[in-house]
Parts: sequence; structure tokens; C-alpha cells
Amino acid sequence: MTTIDAAGKAAEAAVSGTVTELDWEKSDNLWKVTVVSTDGTENNVSIDGKTGKVVSGPSAESSSADEKAQEKDLADSAKLTYAQAVEKVQEEYPGAKIHELKLTKSNGTPVWKAEYLTSEGTKGKVLISAEDGSVVTPSPSSSESPSESESPMPTSTG
Repeated sequence: MTTIDAAGKAAEAAVSGTVTELDWEKSDNLWKVTVVSTDGTENNVSIDGKTGKVVSGPSAESSSADEKAQEKDLADSAKLTYAQAVEKVQEEYPGAKIHELKLTKSNGTPVWKAEYLTSEGTKGKVLISAEDGSVVTPSPSSSESPSESESPMPTSTG
């Protein structure tokens, strides 16, 4: 299975820019990755969950000049890359599998929002500062466990 790190690297190889979102689509066995180019254009890339190869994209979203400026500002404000955010989540929650990672803002500060599943099957969310890598808001883990019909997620390390 393709790791979140490998999916991000494949997307970066397909289009130059900053990875701002990685989302595991278990039903399609794909990583959906958004890369913001230097002009603020959001580019969508789909990465095969088994092979790690680009299966679609990059496809540029049509956005207004204001939307592009906002995306560019957000991408430029992040000092912590997606890969560094993955490492930080792994440090905080060893063995957790990240299924969504998104660069966003919280109280005006850039943060990486991670949704993960622990090795015990518990879901959780955490915000990691995109400025210094500190944990902004650890989320209490819920008692939800994945349904038997869910396909396994790739590991977040490797």
C-alpha cells in the first residue's frame, strides 16, 4: 500500500508547488492530493493506493484571482511541510495511520489538521502548528472503530 508520504511525493513530482491536502479515499483505493502552485492555482492529483502512481491529474481548479491569492498566502505561510506534519503526528501518536491531512487556518494561524486511526482502531484529530510544529489542539479520541467493510488504510510511515 502507498503511504501518505509516497502519495505526497508522487503528487509533487506531477506538479510543482506545495502539497496542502492529502485525503485517503478507501472506496476508490486512492489518495486525493491537492498541490498549490506558485501562482495559487489548486491542482488535484489522484494517486493509486497500491502502486503509488498518478492515475489522474494534475487538473487545475478554476478559481478567481482572490481565491488563488488566498491559497498562495496559505501555502506560503506554512513553514512546516506536509511530510514534517506527518512526522509530528507520528511522534505524538505512534503507529497511527493518517487518512486526512489538510493545511488550513485556526484563529488566523496556519495549521495542519490531521485525522488518524490508532493501531487500536480509535479515530482522532489533531491540529499541528504549520509555523513551529507544536501540537495546537489534541483531540480526544473517539470510541468509534472502523466498520468491517472498510478497506485497510496504508501506513503513514515509510
